[in-house]
Amino acid sequence: MMPHPKPGSPGQQAWHGSFTFPADDPIYADHFPHAPVVPGTLIIHAFRQEATRRGWQVRGIRAFRFRHFVTPGTYAFTLTPTEYGLRCTLTHTDEAGNAGKPLTTGELVASPARQSDLCARQNGIYSRKNDTHNVRKHREEAHAHD
Repeated sequence: MMPHPKPGSPGQQAWHGSFTFPADDPIYADHFPHAPVVPGTLIIHAFRQEATRRGWQVRGIRAFRFRHFVTPGTYAFTLTPTEYGLRCTLTHTDEAGNAGKPLTTGELVASPARQSDLCARQNGIYSRKNDTHNVRKHREEAHAHD
């Protein structure tokens, strides 16, 4: 097993994947009827879950900007290690898979988890092989633990 690089170190590559915000999610009845928009908190939550799944401890968020409305659908994300954590970018992709302009940007204040925390995650609910997420499923799982 390779040691986990320090945040922002050269050679630490960005992670890419996609988030799916299902159109039939009941949240859109209130946000907003006949013109659904994904709540910003749900977007941030998706980034936090992905960072945790990848073995990072998230301590906070900073400078999130919602540049365009995000409607239900599938969007590409990028998590890029920085000096203070992970830079988050959510983009819309065209049919060929090319990323467009950023819809949401921000930074998670985070650091790589200790090795013992990583082992627990790999043996628990965080072990996943697919980078495509159904955000509603994660939200339902989170509420089930409340």
